[in-house]
Formats: sequence, structure tokens, C-alpha cells
Amino acid sequence: MKSIKSKALLEIVVLILIITSTLELKTLSEPVQEPWKSLTSIDMENVMKHVEFFSSFESRMTGYPGFYKAYEYIVYELNRTLGNVTIEEFEVTAPIQHFAEIIVESPEHKVLNAYAFWPNLAESCSTPEDGLKGPLYYVGYGTLPEMDGKPIDGSIVLMELNNRWFWRIALNMGAKAAIFIEPEDSFRGDFWAKALQIPIDFPRLYVRKEDGDYLKNLIEKYGNLTVTLKSYMTWDKVKAYNILAELKGTDPELSKEYIVFAAYYDSLSIVPALAPGASESLGISLLLELARVFKENPPKRSILFVALGGHGLGLAGAREFVWRHFQEIGEKYKMLISLDLSTESSDLAVQFYGGFYALHTTVPGYETKFQWLRDKIFNEYLKLYRTYGGEIRLFDSLSLTNVYYEPVPLYVDSEPFVLAGGIGFTLRTFNVFRRHLFTPLDRLEDIEIDRLKPQAEFIALTLRMLCEEPTLAVYSKPTAIGVGYGFVTLSGYVQEYNLTKGWYQKVPNALVQLPFWPTLIVEKTDENGYFQVKGLRAGAYYWFNGFIVDRYGHVLGTNEYGGFAPPLPNLFGITIYRPDAFVNIKVFRCGSIHISYVVDPRTFYTPYGSYTVLNNFKTHVTLITYGPVYTDGFDFQIFIPPDTPVEVFLRTGGSQENYAILLNITESNKDGTGYSVQPGEVLRIKNLVLEASKSFYILDEERLNNLHSFYAFSIRPEEYHRQAEDMLQEAYRAFNNMRYSEAYCKAVHAWCLEAYAYSAIKDFIVDLAYDASLTYIFTLPLIIMVTMGFLRRSRGLKILTVQLMFSLFFMAVLYLYSPGFHVATNIYVMLGSLFIITLVVLVLIVLWREFSTALSFIRRKFLRIPYDERDARLGVKEL
Repeated sequence: MKSIKSKALLEIVVLILIITSTLELKTLSEPVQEPWKSLTSIDMENVMKHVEFFSSFESRMTGYPGFYKAYEYIVYELNRTLGNVTIEEFEVTAPIQHFAEIIVESPEHKVLNAYAFWPNLAESCSTPEDGLKGPLYYVGYGTLPEMDGKPIDGSIVLMELNNRWFWRIALNMGAKAAIFIEPEDSFRGDFWAKALQIPIDFPRLYVRKEDGDYLKNLIEKYGNLTVTLKSYMTWDKVKAYNILAELKGTDPELSKEYIVFAAYYDSLSIVPALAPGASESLGISLLLELARVFKENPPKRSILFVALGGHGLGLAGAREFVWRHFQEIGEKYKMLISLDLSTESSDLAVQFYGGFYALHTTVPGYETKFQWLRDKIFNEYLKLYRTYGGEIRLFDSLSLTNVYYEPVPLYVDSEPFVLAGGIGFTLRTFNVFRRHLFTPLDRLEDIEIDRLKPQAEFIALTLRMLCEEPTLAVYSKPTAIGVGYGFVTLSGYVQEYNLTKGWYQKVPNALVQLPFWPTLIVEKTDENGYFQVKGLRAGAYYWFNGFIVDRYGHVLGTNEYGGFAPPLPNLFGITIYRPDAFVNIKVFRCGSIHISYVVDPRTFYTPYGSYTVLNNFKTHVTLITYGPVYTDGFDFQIFIPPDTPVEVFLRTGGSQENYAILLNITESNKDGTGYSVQPGEVLRIKNLVLEASKSFYILDEERLNNLHSFYAFSIRPEEYHRQAEDMLQEAYRAFNNMRYSEAYCKAVHAWCLEAYAYSAIKDFIVDLAYDASLTYIFTLPLIIMVTMGFLRRSRGLKILTVQLMFSLFFMAVLYLYSPGFHVATNIYVMLGSLFIITLVVLVLIVLWREFSTALSFIRRKFLRIPYDERDARLGVKEL
């Protein structure tokens, strides 16, 4: 009986659970019927078909043929799906490769295709018009042992790409150019290490693996190979397009509001002509598919599908869209959602910020502004997606309390919209390294489309639910100047001072750059020297680099500091606090000195705050006009006026000690001649470790010989110098025999020892000068007391004259026998200073005696003591 009751009770419980679950499913199914259609209608095969098309081109970078083919494809697809397509054309400045090739001259003749790397800052990767000819040597991964036995200076080096920064060793040793072989695998950090943030003219070409192997086999077979490199790359203004397609909503009221759904369709690569950008095409491919899905199941609220161009050139397309539709933000365009997807993971993040403007660090109140959106996405839409059986890990980057590490650069197309006061966010794949992003290896075979499916489903669900919301409880309005944000358009001129006219003239076709790693905002001036930059952050400080370039993209001039010209307002940099911001950039035609491997030999790193001191070699004072010093790690490029010899001092930031002095010293000319350049010339100081140690050695040798001539010796600098001399001789022997690894080790050791010797000699000279000065100063009171003792009965003027004569006599004795006077930096200043000290001391004695006399007179008068004139022997009356 008991078992029957238990069985009946169990059946009742099961029945209740079944009824409850049925009611729950019925309750959920009604409001989510439309979103479910959006999820089930996504065809991943269509997405993959789009990805295959976009990644089929060598490059989709803005300005290249693949970009315009992609543009035509998107216009066709959106016209076929939605119709009502609008094109917004704009211009961007991009590095365009016109051609690049390697001509094998001997012993065989063959022409190989090549691809130029991204420009070094403004300096394009172009060779002279007739090419760059030289012997070719294979140096493996660019390390010193692999270069041993090969004459690198004046040669062209062939090396593997995966060598991090070691290729700079060849640059330091005087190589003409470098050819990098396509790797089987790599990561973007290794690729982007092949471009420098200094405008050094050093052509770098990229070849396919089969061509690289062909060159290696020829070198192995013949041992000697002569090639000619020809490359032509320029910064050009090219046309770009934003493609807009509108899907009208079904609700009469809600259809007046739009959600902007955006993705970029261009690609970016360190090798601009090789930018397949397969992973970069995922966003635009999904956008095209969702346009089809939502057309079949229209939402209540309207959607504006936007395909953005120029993403890789400083978010140019996104900035252009915001600039054109600035007044519609908040009123018509309620929200913007952009895509940045990858198939390395299926995790997804929702975030409003990126690294382009870094708004999360400057704008107060953003968490509150996005609170409603966060609650909807994470508390409702995510739960709803899981109700459908979907599985996805979603990360909240709308909240600043959740800070996640992400690989840089992190630029998202929602940033300009948020900067302008709108509500925008990006749905981007999370927890990924994106190894091949912005490289020639971002190819179709890396795409794992199954990982994109959950991301696509959740993106479709989020877009659908936002379109169905009766009210978007978010507030936004167009903002030009806000607290830490605001969308500002800046304009300006690039100007050059004309000495003949005595005023400025505009520079046409100049380059203006704002650094945003890894790319730049680059603008090219028009024929009147005018430029405009859209979408800068209000309240931020911007510094502008201006460059004069020739038709081959070579730098002929840059920012001018100092000079004879009158000042211009808002010169070079500006803090933006007005919507009509304006800046002037003053440039001049100049040359430059390139120094590589700039390290303090005593610590083996570039000191924090390390800086250069440039002086006119003839006058040893600061230059009247000079250019900037561009730095990138261990490389410095110093811009100087033409035909002006300069001396260069490299100093530490803290103690301000010289760790390198470059005077162009030789054994035959120990005073040096300084370094002089012609307009547009780049003077490369090769093998700094040898040049710096040689300069220190000659300076130290001369100073020690000078000290020895006055019988001044110090053990510490003598020992440093002796050891360095042996090391330096061994370094030169090894270098001449092309044993570079040995030569560099010994040269760095010699440089370190000579740097210590230089500091020790300087300290020793200062000690000698102090010794001579203090000896004289401390002897001066003795001279005064002795003369006053022997000439007690003499009158004041006689005593003063004798004291002065004895002081000068003792100074002459010190001058003859003390080395401190002769090794001082300026002996005349030292002698003059001591003479002035003598006069001051004697005058003080006279004043003291006069004061004592007056005091004695007052004392006698009040105490009625008879006055005796003999008590005032050195009074003013007797003088």
C-alpha cells in the first residue's frame, strides 16, 4: 500500500514538472520567435563564400586593385539584397607600391617579383631610378656569427624574416638594402619589426619562399651573386568609399530610428602589396549575410548597413562617416555596432573603447552611459541565446572595472562614433593573439568557420533584439567639445621660410603625420600647402610631423626648430579646445645623420631619458636652426641644416654623462672635422661601437699625453685606457678579417673601458683644477698676514701693493709648476677668476679696516676716549 502511494505521488510530481516546462517553453517561444528566425537563417556557407572572394586578392589595402574589386562586389551584393545603396567617396593618403623587382645580374640572369615593406615613418621603400646594385649575401637570421666572413658594408643582404630586430645589425654595418624571405609561419610582431619609426632610407623587400630559395641556391652554388633592386613606392592620395545600404523597419514610429551596423572591407599589411586579410574579411562577410537575413525578416527599427573603407589607415572610413553624419547622431542614428572578428576563438567581447582614442582613460561617466546596454546584453540577450541552446563566452568590456589584456594595436570602428557623443560598441572576438593579422600570412587556410558560427548567431540576436526594443534607453547627442571627448576637425598649413622673400611660403604635396602605431594618420597637402584631419579628440594634445618629400617618396626636409624666421601661431603642436582647431607646421630642407645601435656600453641599453646634444662644430654652441631627433629603440636619426658641420654628444638622462662623442676624428686629424650633409642626404655612421670607441680612444690618448707633459698621472684612467687600447686593436683586426662577432664583442668592451677612462680623466682634470685653485685661495690669507706682519709700520697703500704683488707672484709660480692651470678647460677664465678673488679679498680687508676704524671712532666718542689717528693705518683717508 505504501509503495502504491509513493508511486502515485511520483507520477503526480512528474506530471507537474512536464506541465511547468511546457508552459515555460510556450511562454518563451512567443516573444523570441523572430530572433530565432534570424539565428536559423544564417548560412555559414554564404559567409565562407564571401571570405573566399575577399581573400583571393593579393591586397585589399586601400588604393590597391583588390580594394576596388571588393568595393564593386559589396555594392553588387547589397544592391541585390537591399537595393537603395549610397556611396560616400573620400580621399586618403596611402603608401602605394608601383613596382618592385629583383634582377639577378650574374652569374645567371632572371627577374623576380618582390614586394616593398611599409615606409620607415615617411621615407618610402623606393630605390634610385636606375636601381640599387650590389653583391648579394645570405646571412640567415641576421646574427653576427652568420655574417662572419661576408663583406656586409656596401652589400645587399638576404635573410630569413623571423629574425626579430637582428636585421638592424646589417643596417648598422653599412648594408645597402635587405631582402626578407617569406616564412612558413610567423607572427605579426616579427613582421612589424621590419619597419622603423625613423625616416631612414633603407630599402627592404619581401620575396616569396620559392624565390628566396632560388636566391639561396644560387649563392650556395656560385658563392658570388650580383643583383639590382628596383622599387618604386610613394605616398599618394587615393579614392576610398563608404558603402551605405538602408533596411527600413516595419514599425511606423520605430522605423524613424536607425541602428548603424558597420564593418570594414579593406585590409592592412606591413607589406602593403601583400595584404590578403582573410581574417579581416570576416566582419564584412558576416555583414553581407546578415543583410540578407534581416531583409527576409525585417525588424521594427531601421538598420543602416555600412561597409567602411580605409580602416587600416587610421580608421579613415569610420571618421569620414561620423564627419558626414555628425548632426544625425542621437536623433536619427541611435546606436552604432561594428564588427572585428577572428576564428582563432569563439569568445566574444562587447566593448566601446579601443586604443585609437583611449576614451576609457579620459572620459568620465561612461559606465553609467552604457549601463542600460550592458544590462540588456548580459542579463537578457545572453540568457535568451543560451535558452536556444547556444554556447558562447561573452566578456564585458563596456565596464571599466573589467580590464582585460588585449594584443595591440586595438583599433575599432565604433571609436569615432563614441568620440562624437554617440552610443557605439564593437563586437569583437576575444582571447585571441591574432598572430597573422596585418601580415601577408593572413590567408584563407587559417579560417575555421565553425568558430565563427556562435559569434554570428549572438551578433544577429543582439542586433535583432535591439531593433525590437520599444525604447532604446540611451542618450546621445553630437558633441564637438566635451569633457575628455568630442569630435574635432583640424586644419593647417605646411610652410617653409623663404630667406629671399623674408617670409613663409606654402609647401605643396608635403606629408603631415600623426603617430598612431602601427599605422599613422597621414595627410598630403594640396597645391596650396593646406591639409585637414577629421576626427581628433577634443582636449587632447597632438604633435604633427611635417615632411618635404620628392616624387620617389624620399624625405628632403622635416620640422624646423629655431631659425631666423618669425614665430607662427600654434606651431607643430596644439591642445584641441576649439571645434575649428588650426595648426602651422614649419619645415626646412635639410639632411640627416643616422646612428644605429645606440646603447650605453656600460649598461648595454639605451639609458632612460637618453638624449643628443648637437653643436656647431666650429663654434661649439647650439645650432641656430635644426631639426628633430627621431628615435626608434637603438636607432637615432638627427636632422641638421645642410653644409653645417656638427658635433654629436650622446648623453644619459640622469647623470648627463657622455657615453659617445662623435666628432669625425681620425688619427691624422685628432681635432675632428664634424659631420656635414647635403639637402636630402642621409649620412650613416656605421659601426657605432667602433666609431665611438675610436673617438674616445683618440680623445683620451691626447688628454693623457697632455697630463703626462705636466707630470700628472692617475692610475685609474691609465689602466682603463691601456686595456681599451689592446681591445680596440684586436677589434679592428677582427673587423678587417670579417670576424664580426669577435670584433663587436671586443669593440663594445673597448668602448666601455674608454667611456670609463673619459669620465675618470675628466674627474682627474677637475681635481687638478680644484687643487690649483684651492692651493692659491688657502695661501692668500697667509700672504696677507705675512706682509702685514713684516710691514706693520708701513702705510696702507704700500701694504696693499705688496700683497697684490706677492699674490700675483705666487699665482705665476702655480701657473708654471701646477698642471691644474694647463689642463683646465679654459685657463684664462681660471686665471681671471683667481685674480678677481685676490682683488675681492684685498678690498674686503680694506672695507673691514675702514669699518673697524669707524666703529672705534664711535666707541671712543661715546666713551670719551681720546682718538689716535695711528689706529687707522689702512683707512680710506690714508689710501
